[in-house]
Amino acid sequence: MHDEDQPQGDAENSGQAPWSESDWTAYLKRQELEVARFLSIYNEVKALPDRLDTCARRMGWEPNEWSPGTEIIDIEFDPEVPQDLPYCIHQHPVFIVGRALSIQASTSFRSLLRDSGKAVEPLLAAELMLSLWEVHQQIILAVNATDTGDLSLTVVHMKRALTSLNTTLGLLQSVPTEARMSAMGSFEDTESTLFDLREICLRVMSDCRW
Repeated sequence: MHDEDQPQGDAENSGQAPWSESDWTAYLKRQELEVARFLSIYNEVKALPDRLDTCARRMGWEPNEWSPGTEIIDIEFDPEVPQDLPYCIHQHPVFIVGRALSIQASTSFRSLLRDSGKAVEPLLAAELMLSLWEVHQQIILAVNATDTGDLSLTVVHMKRALTSLNTTLGLLQSVPTEARMSAMGSFEDTESTLFDLREICLRVMSDCRW
């Protein structure tokens, strides 16, 4: 296949040169910083009952930006990133929150495993992490479905995310008491983060059905 036969996406009709690998690399690094920024805020305010809304306000998101169909989020100037930003789901608030909270939950559970020694069976740990991975995957697919306007599909993916969340929470409750007591902070943080992921799923589903 010749270069002229390669698909060029929206750039072909926009009059703009297609992005290079270095452009996309810089873009993804910038988006990872947004995820890290959300996590930093979340850990600062996670004791608050309205922590998700507090995080959203401090991220500069408007209430309707949590809704399906939200497009680009304004991000700070970065000289390494071209300013003619395309729309990608990486910029969607639900994508950022879903990724951030999945990282938070997996990191907290990893700390629990580290601090509890061999109290947690390897199979239980593997099943819980696999279930959490499925939650994250379904949230990504749900955000992608909103981009195409398939709100019913968004609801289906969020339902699947909720099913996997319930499985994950059930597996977490199977963690032996010995492990919980030796790493109570990590256990509680994992549990509360999973409930926050559940809240995000429920909000998106509610917005889709509005």
